[in-house]
Amino acid sequence: MHDLHKDGSFETRYEWLRPGQLIARRNECSLVLFPMGPLEYHGPHMPVGMDPLNATYVAHACCSMLKRGVVRPTMFLGTERERDPDTLESLGFKRDQYIVGMDFPGRQWNSHYIPEEVFALTVAAELRCLIGQGYKSIFIINGHGAVNHNQVL
Repeated sequence: MHDLHKDGSFETRYEWLRPGQLIARRNECSLVLFPMGPLEYHGPHMPVGMDPLNATYVAHACCSMLKRGVVRPTMFLGTERERDPDTLESLGFKRDQYIVGMDFPGRQWNSHYIPEEVFALTVAAELRCLIGQGYKSIFIINGHGAVNHNQVL
């Protein structure tokens, strides 16, 4: 098996592999996992990177178990829109409040959301790059649950 560490673990990080290793890995199994999610406020008790960090963990765990494929460096980007009136009400807010994603009133930090069209173009450009490198199986590992984010994907 290619790219085993001395302890027998399998290197899954795309960015740590040399071109020859990437070519050999791709020729053996044309699989790349692409983790992503925005840096988002989830409250004072959690890191802002929870969504992409979870996606990254899942992607690396999958490749490690399979001993195949690579994991593209995580894309710490995503999009989000204002909350709909029913969701606002279920969270204890007024139906007509304007709240985008997790950016509730009184938060300590603003989330890093980008416009849908920028997110779409960025993901498409990254996918074209991976396709151009010869990958046949590209799986997006999405850590974010926003409806519009998922519709863009």
